[in-house]
Amino acid sequence: SYFFKRKDSLRNLMLICISALIICLPYFWYTNSLTGKLFYPGNAGGMSLYWMSTPYNNELGDWQAESLDKNPGLMKNHKSFFKDIETLGSVQKDEALKKKGINNIRKHPGKFLKNWLANISRMLFSYPFSYTYQKLTTFFYLIPNMFIVVVSFLLIYPSCKACRRIPDEIWTVLILAFIFFVSSSLVSAY
Repeated sequence: SYFFKRKDSLRNLMLICISALIICLPYFWYTNSLTGKLFYPGNAGGMSLYWMSTPYNNELGDWQAESLDKNPGLMKNHKSFFKDIETLGSVQKDEALKKKGINNIRKHPGKFLKNWLANISRMLFSYPFSYTYQKLTTFFYLIPNMFIVVVSFLLIYPSCKACRRIPDEIWTVLILAFIFFVSSSLVSAY
């Protein structure tokens, strides 16, 4: 009976989702013609997963690909792997990075958890980053975002208490935002 009462809201939600898929289909057809893979929007996923799963203690799961040649710690930890995959095509390189990232997570789940928590902190406060000195500009993000995060957490209880008065459309946006945030936190944020 819940779904029948909310028929208009569900119909609008389905219309939005179908419209978004239709808008993205030409791009997915294009990437499929290049890669032979369905729903393959790009090849950065493997790189994000690889850096997020780094097992080294002095690395916090942030994206480091551009810094590899400039940082002796990164060179020591990652140069041989990147040397092994440098001749691969972009799709094969992406697959190799994903495979290595998943292996790192399996072998070092505690380190992945630490990187994940650092990643959430980077998403919310733009801090911490590997191989980076502390800067005063950190406060530019940290202080305003701290208020936003605290107020958001404080609003969870009253929102749950008054959940019947909140329109379905707002709940849909909140649920989608939560899913987006959690899924984004699983790969390297920068």
